Amino acid sequence: MFCKYCGKELPDDAKFCPNCGSGVNQENTPAPVQLSVDSNPPKQNHGDKVILIICAIFGLVLGILSIVFFWDRLIIILTCIPGIIMSCIGIKSKTFKAAAIIGLVFSIIGTIMACFALLLYNTVVIGYLL
Repeated sequence: MFCKYCGKELPDDAKFCPNCGSGVNQENTPAPVQLSVDSNPPKQNHGDKVILIICAIFGLVLGILSIVFFWDRLIIILTCIPGIIMSCIGIKSKTFKAAAIIGLVFSIIGTIMACFALLLYNTVVIGYLL
């Protein structure tokens, strides 16, 4: 017999479980069912992999564009922030993780360069007007 509360094996003449102290019915209690744990995590479906790869590639392209066109404010808005977002999503891709990381770094560098260019432009314009 087995205890229905803790699952320990009981002597046949036991009235109480020696492990948890619960009362034991004299009926035969079945052995506890062992649940098997699946060690394999669920696989990503094919569509998720494609989306991650596309995000990684777009993150890299937008990162490169943000460095090339750092002086143009409109292009910076359209490339830096989406490049950072796409690269962060693409980092989850196993095959294009490096491309996503490079895109993230390029997008951040492009953002910093754009901030300095904007600061320099405003300093020159304000200095010229004074």
